[in-house]
Amino acid sequence: MINSIKQKAIVRKGGRIEVLSPELPIGAMVEIIILIEPPSLDMKKEQWLQSSTDQKPLKSTGWPPYFFEKTAGCLADDPIERAPQGDYEIRETLK
Repeated sequence: MINSIKQKAIVRKGGRIEVLSPELPIGAMVEIIILIEPPSLDMKKEQWLQSSTDQKPLKSTGWPPYFFEKTAGCLADDPIERAPQGDYEIRETLK
């Protein structure tokens, strides 16, 4: 019986794609079919974030792997609103 696993991934430098799944048994023969979706603006942002994490190892950045991919845009449905700041105070001019 053939099972399937569906994942989305971002292509990294050199065309590298990672598929991570505990459902993949060690030594199993797999067939991979790649469907390419044209990049959207969100995808371009994710690619930029990913390329910045690809360039430096975890120890030097301090960020967990895939932190930016998992958190980028997480407040899109609940945006932060800035309260009115009031008027600037009028100060005396310096001579």
